[in-house]
Amino acid sequence: MKLRNQSLSLLFSFVFAGALVACGDGSGGSSTGGSTSTGGTGAGGATGGTSSGGATGGTSTGGMTGGTTSQGGSGGQGGCHDSSVCGPDEGCVGPEDTHCGIPPQEECLSNAECPGGGVCHSIPDSCSPDHVGSQCGAACSQDSDCGDGFACGSGGSCAPFACDEPMFGCLPSQTCDPASIDPNAPASERTNGCLKITCQSDGMCPASTVCVNGYCQTGLGACMPPAP
Repeated sequence: MKLRNQSLSLLFSFVFAGALVACGDGSGGSSTGGSTSTGGTGAGGATGGTSSGGATGGTSTGGMTGGTTSQGGSGGQGGCHDSSVCGPDEGCVGPEDTHCGIPPQEECLSNAECPGGGVCHSIPDSCSPDHVGSQCGAACSQDSDCGDGFACGSGGSCAPFACDEPMFGCLPSQTCDPASIDPNAPASERTNGCLKITCQSDGMCPASTVCVNGYCQTGLGACMPPAP
């Protein structure tokens, strides 16, 4: 009888110990599973949201590509031969073209239009198509009284140097024809005899010059909006 009681005690001890182990394993499995589930959710959220939407799609593709295409279409990178490559509200302006927002300075045509016995002079004017304007003033006595590239004439009036004068030649894109100079032309229409060369392609122009807007110029033009 005593031996039987000892055996039963020993059996109950094993059963109780097994139950404790089983409870411990179940608690640990639940804890680990919860942690794993939480970690997976966090990683998924960060990867999906930030990488796809923000950096790649928005900035790189949309911004940079659009800007470069716009510049190329405007003719800004390689220059232009005419306005066909320019954007809306732009025109091709060559280095010898007039691009000015104010009228030419043409104050007089002859001495008769100058008050107080003044003289009508030819002057440099970047806003005039031929870059020559006019203005009333006192009679000149030497070339230094006139603008750069202009000489004091016998009547005390400044006029452009003739293109065949030493040190006063034409641009490489032009040809010199002194016979084209009219000494009796109004002051704003006096020329130095340098004539533009009309063209349809670069091959029709002198070496190192190009065809821009229908005549030879010393370089390509640039697409520009109207002058203010």
